[in-house]
Parts: sequence; C-alpha cells; structure tokens
Amino acid sequence: MGNTLGPRPTYQYTTDSGRNIRFRQDEDLATAVGNTASTSGPLQQLPINGAYIAPRVVYAVQSSDDSVRKTIVVGEANNSIFDTDNSQTITIDGEQFTTTGRRGERQQFGGGTPAEPD
Repeated sequence: MGNTLGPRPTYQYTTDSGRNIRFRQDEDLATAVGNTASTSGPLQQLPINGAYIAPRVVYAVQSSDDSVRKTIVVGEANNSIFDTDNSQTITIDGEQFTTTGRRGERQQFGGGTPAEPD
C-alpha cells in the first residue's frame, strides 16, 4: 500500500517562491493527494533528502489500523488537502486514510540541509 516498489513517476513540485521542480513519488500516494504529473523534462530534480529544501508534506494514518502511517509530499501549496485546518479523508490503494497534520516547506539558503524542527 503506497509502497516504494511500485511505479514512481515524476511529479511537479512548486516551491513557496514559485520555482517549479520535479520529484519522484509512489503513484498511489501522488494520486491520493492530487499531485500533477511532470511533463517538463528539464525541470530540476527535487533534493528531498538533502541539498537545501524539505518539501511540504501531509501526515496520514490508516483508518482501520493506526499503526500504518504515511508522510506524503504535496506538490502545490494551494492543494485542498494541504491548505486546510481540518482532517481530510484520502484513499491509498483502496484503503481509507485520515490526514493528521501538515508541515510546510523549509528552505536553507546557501546549501546544506535544512535544520530539523524543534
């Protein structure tokens, strides 16, 4: 369910400052939050685990088994699942999940990895 062994197409991520980048994501997770497939080959790859940016994400827990949790990258800040103050229900691989929170984008200028939140 939302595993990383399935298809991982390229999706578009728009930074808070409006820069378009691309990233790979499990197709089921991307579909659940409505990410847009990237059709622009020359976009820079999003350095999810390094360089200078930590993308915006939503956190979700499976409705029938709260030990199953997901952290899902959201490509657009105005995404209706990200841009809300309430829990949302999403479907991943036919299973119901409830969003439990979100984390906004963090950037560190001049290279390096963004500091972890307190």
